[in-house]
Amino acid sequence: MPDSVSAQEKKVIQFSGLVVTGDSSYGVPGVHIYVPEAGRGTTTNDVGFFTMPALVGDSILISAVSFKRRFYIVPEIEGDHMTAYIYLVQDTIKLPELQVYPWPTEELFKEAFLAMNPTTGEEMLKRGQLNENLLLRMRQTMPMDYRMSYYDYMDDYSYRQSNKYMGQTTGFIDPFAWARFIKDLKKD
Repeated sequence: MPDSVSAQEKKVIQFSGLVVTGDSSYGVPGVHIYVPEAGRGTTTNDVGFFTMPALVGDSILISAVSFKRRFYIVPEIEGDHMTAYIYLVQDTIKLPELQVYPWPTEELFKEAFLAMNPTTGEEMLKRGQLNENLLLRMRQTMPMDYRMSYYDYMDDYSYRQSNKYMGQTTGFIDPFAWARFIKDLKKD
């Protein structure tokens, strides 16, 4: 019974904070802020901010994938809200190297490798195994793979970053823009 009385006497505060990593001031998204004794908690938003009600004296577990766990005890404070700046440390686990081969022995691999008969794309075209029009159509209609999507995104991102504080440019002195403009006018 004394535990329930002491829990009722504890002061409730609004506990907020920013979770960052290392020497960075950028927040860590998706960090779990959890009070194990009470079974309640929250997660940080996209910029690493969180807010939740807590009792003075609560032991709060702060955890995220690839970071070391951290405990924070809510201190006694004057007001009814507090803000904390919480640092997380990277937890890198290095696994031992594992080599996977489709052949059980090196000798069988050498035998299979020497038995291969590689042909070039030109030889396959000559034999009629590859249709040039079909390959061209496949190239034009095939969606980007993850590499191309990444490169496209990074090109766009770097362009946006380099022009972040610049005004929108117009093509008044671009001869190609004028040629397109005149061509479009002639179409109408």
